[in-house]
Amino acid sequence: MFSVQLVLYSFVLALMVVLLTMGGMMYFRWRTQLYLTLFGAFLLGLLASIGMFALPDKFSAFYMFFLSLHTCSFILVQISLFRFLFNKRNDKLYSHLIGTAMTLLTAAISIFLPPQMTNLLLLFIMGGVTGYSIFKLFPEVGMKPRNVSALACYFVYIVINAAAAMSKMDSLLAVGLVFNTIALLMIFVGLFERVIEIMQAAAYTSTRDEITGLYTRKHFIQQANQHLLRGHAHGLIYILIDFTKEKKAQGSLSLDDRFREIGPKIHKYIDRFGISCRYEQEGIALIITKSAMELVNLCDSIKMNIEGEIPNTIAVGFMNIEEGVPLEQLLQGARQGAVRAQTNGLDKMFDLSQSRILSDNGVGL
Repeated sequence: MFSVQLVLYSFVLALMVVLLTMGGMMYFRWRTQLYLTLFGAFLLGLLASIGMFALPDKFSAFYMFFLSLHTCSFILVQISLFRFLFNKRNDKLYSHLIGTAMTLLTAAISIFLPPQMTNLLLLFIMGGVTGYSIFKLFPEVGMKPRNVSALACYFVYIVINAAAAMSKMDSLLAVGLVFNTIALLMIFVGLFERVIEIMQAAAYTSTRDEITGLYTRKHFIQQANQHLLRGHAHGLIYILIDFTKEKKAQGSLSLDDRFREIGPKIHKYIDRFGISCRYEQEGIALIITKSAMELVNLCDSIKMNIEGEIPNTIAVGFMNIEEGVPLEQLLQGARQGAVRAQTNGLDKMFDLSQSRILSDNGVGL
């Protein structure tokens, strides 16, 4: 039985070290009070676990002292995880705060109490926190299975510890450690998944324009230059959107608000052809990497599809890719084509490299 307990305690310590490392990395990355609290809770849990592991007598008052600190750590972790997972909620979590204070008080007086009494106090404290969370808090914010599992497993761990303290059975301690391990494992998995979600969201917002959903200008230039270097680009299109009505109207939506409405519709028709971005306030650049159509026909198709979805008129300019021509020059040429088409009042596209404007009936002027 001692060897089983040794393995379980070792696993608990390993999990606490991993959680402490994650908490430290999160704090040094974002440096907020939330992550500092989480790091402190994991540190307290690790120290308490070391104390519990080191004591030979698992039914002594000193063991109960470290178990009380471990329970305090668990409740603090639950508070931090709630703030972390439900960051739009501002619940006071009074039951958790009271539970934290009570576990600290229990730790302080545990040296002078029989171990069975300390276990009963911890049982009442965790019962209150678990009951409030499962039956009151989680139904309001949305049940997360891992949170519920972690709370339930830790409560069972405290129940089994109370039974072990009364019966002096080492086998019950080993069973309790299994539930403690599962609770910590649930916390690790939930925390890890949430960190991955945050990192993915950060990666998305660093490359995507939050208004239109298109790539940012910086990311577009980086990707476009790579495609040009590899010879994977087939052409460059510049779409100029006419916001004259919005500019003249009083009390109307801003250009960003209008772009937020029409951006997803534009993205729907151009994303499959290559890489696009909101290059300037009223213009979208698109480098073609996936199309079997002639560039002029592709421009015509994109224009008709977009104007069928949005209330604004657009002018389109394009440039064929020529070896050795830098991206900046291609963008300038395509944009000049779109500006010239818009200025001449022609509802078509302009190819600067061919030096012509196509009229509505497709005849070059």
